[in-house]
Amino acid sequence: MILTAIGIAITLLGIFLLIYGLVETPDFEQTPDYSLDEVMDEWNKVEETRKKEKERKVDFGGVVMIGPIPIVFGSDRKAAMLAMVLAILLMLLAMLTFAVYLK
Repeated sequence: MILTAIGIAITLLGIFLLIYGLVETPDFEQTPDYSLDEVMDEWNKVEETRKKEKERKVDFGGVVMIGPIPIVFGSDRKAAMLAMVLAILLMLLAMLTFAVYLK
């Protein structure tokens, strides 16, 4: 009963904060003035950061389970295999959890 009340209270608080965030207007009058030199310096820093980020290579992988059918995807074979192994481990953990729960 107490957990239900806490859940309802948190949900109502979230709805209130969402509505308050939509209704409350930000104060744009205090926006600082920037000189052209400051803006160009910041722009150059951003461009240097983008060049460094382009040099990095990010690998990704994932598994989408549609019923018993796994759909494995990834940026390369290694990432896809890692995602598949982790998905198999999670499925085994879920089966073990259900087996212990049903005893």
